[in-house]
Amino acid sequence: MRRGLSRRSGWLLLFLVIVLAAVGNLTGDVLGEHVPILARMVSFGLGPLDLDLHLVSLTLGVRLVLNPGGLLGVLAAILLYRRF
Repeated sequence: MRRGLSRRSGWLLLFLVIVLAAVGNLTGDVLGEHVPILARMVSFGLGPLDLDLHLVSLTLGVRLVLNPGGLLGVLAAILLYRRF
């Protein structure tokens, strides 16, 4: 019996997106020398945030870098998640 979308784990989608985006980015980097459009990258995120508590100092930041291969990997992850 097939499970509905509401019963699926969001962790599975997150895992698929991360893995397939990384594979797509790697593929885009390797093939970018031969196909110039694959070498284009988009970067966005939050800059470093410093939190000094006098006992511990924390620096937090997030940056996401995608190229067309990574974007295809994200789309493939979403399609795989919805299909199975």
